[in-house]
Amino acid sequence: MLLYEFSIRKSFLSSLNPVTKIVVALFYVILVLLAPLDYYMIIYFLIPIIIIALFGKIWPWEYIGFILLLLPMVVALLLLQVFFFAGEPYLPIEIELLSQLFGEPFILNLSLAGVSFGLSLGIRIMAMAMAFSMFVMSTDPFDIGHALHNIGLGFRASYMVGFAMRLFPLIQEELNNIGNAAEARGYPSMFSLNPINMLRGLVVTFVPLAVGALKRGTQMALAMEIRGYSLPEQLGIDRTYMKEVRFRKRDWFIVIIFFASWFTWIAWRINTFLTLGI
Repeated sequence: MLLYEFSIRKSFLSSLNPVTKIVVALFYVILVLLAPLDYYMIIYFLIPIIIIALFGKIWPWEYIGFILLLLPMVVALLLLQVFFFAGEPYLPIEIELLSQLFGEPFILNLSLAGVSFGLSLGIRIMAMAMAFSMFVMSTDPFDIGHALHNIGLGFRASYMVGFAMRLFPLIQEELNNIGNAAEARGYPSMFSLNPINMLRGLVVTFVPLAVGALKRGTQMALAMEIRGYSLPEQLGIDRTYMKEVRFRKRDWFIVIIFFASWFTWIAWRINTFLTLGI
């Protein structure tokens, strides 16, 4: 599955109104931001994965590439906290090779507090990313635009939101095709583990990717105008829709349950702070 690609599967998650999932994703991100940075943060990361699997019928191994893309950021945050920002206690580690090179002990002070804080911070970012992937992978992009239009956003703006979300996986697919073509011709690929070759591959793919994106966008815009995209505004008539996107009982149920749980959690956190005298 491509990054943030909609999965066309019938499931409870896909049957919910997009606005319901937007609200849940946004408030889940707020919940994750308010949660303390400790090892329990892994639970907040696993909750969206479990929900996607149970209610969206999309299994973790199908989007493992998206999770792997987040790992370098987590590693970078961990290293920054361990070696530069975090404090005591420290674990001294001597690097024998550098000690022999410089003729004196070369010791790195590994911050144990930095390990905990860096991992928790990285997992927090991954949990927020998974919250929005839960929303995007289970929602038709044009349903998102339709739902936004129903709650008051202008049709052109709401349609552009759905169109952009539909175009993003297509651009990623185009990027993969260009990278595979370059690799087949013996050019250093952006998929290389060598960072220099990867950077060279990305630079080379930028021009054909930009040209392909502009060409695809122009073709879509022309196709839309041929099908009368601007006619309702020009003629002053109402638009018709092939599929209605509206709130149903299950949406109200999910929103009420989620808000009740969210406010209960907030009340518990406030009570904890007051009890500890923070």
